[in-house]
Amino acid sequence: MKKKKRRSIKYKKKARVAKRGFRLYLALFALFFSSLLILGSTYAWFTSADSVTNKFESGRFQAELTEVFKPNLTWQPGKDTTKQIRVQNTGQLPALVRVSLYEYLLTFKIDVRDKIGNGNLITVSSEQKPVVNGKDLATWQPASEKGGTYKDGSLYYVANKAYIADRTNSKDRYMLNDPARKALPFHFIEINFSAYMITSLPKPGVKNYWIYEDGYFYYSEVLIPGNISEPLVDNVSLSSSASNTYKGALYQLNPYLEAHDPIKTIIKEWGIETDSLVYGILKDKLN
Repeated sequence: MKKKKRRSIKYKKKARVAKRGFRLYLALFALFFSSLLILGSTYAWFTSADSVTNKFESGRFQAELTEVFKPNLTWQPGKDTTKQIRVQNTGQLPALVRVSLYEYLLTFKIDVRDKIGNGNLITVSSEQKPVVNGKDLATWQPASEKGGTYKDGSLYYVANKAYIADRTNSKDRYMLNDPARKALPFHFIEINFSAYMITSLPKPGVKNYWIYEDGYFYYSEVLIPGNISEPLVDNVSLSSSASNTYKGALYQLNPYLEAHDPIKTIIKEWGIETDSLVYGILKDKLN
């Protein structure tokens, strides 16, 4: 009798633990999906791990982008997403480097309920082509007549509009303090640069900084083999006033690295004007 009683007590304890675990699972499940579908000012913004490009990848001359990136699947207005960008000389020869930035955005259809755009993300019951892969920018396409889908969990979201930067078009580079950005769909995203990025000449003796000019971020020093730069970017913020139109959007910020040995031909090859800040900083470092 006592054994039966002990087994009964043990069973009840297991049942209570299992029940609590199930309630916790349901709570987490509900919390996650409410952030996807709730009306009003709470959104789920998706970012996916991006690709980095190195112009020189062979022989003794090599530089690489390094990142600390924490993908944020529930990126809410007013919050930051860590994305620290640095450059490291992984070759055997000294190098000068510059970085340009490109942005990509894919929005999804929402069921608009009022004049200010509040509504739920539209979902469909099955996959529709063209299928969106969050990690493959080539699949970030404008919607067809029905609209291609992006799968998250068991839900299929319908692609709406795509904004894809073209690296072959210099106008598509991120431009610092560009007034035209206010008219772009990226205006609600703020790239937060590190304290090492400046836009004017620093005090004499200051080293290891990034300086911006005409869509490029130049590192002030020649990187010797093994050295790593100070960070260019610290994180990216989503504006607290982000429109509900962009609810559930996929966003990527991709850096593009160019490296060059420190010789005078860099001035022509990189199109550096001789009356520019960058020329004044780099000219004495060239052979």
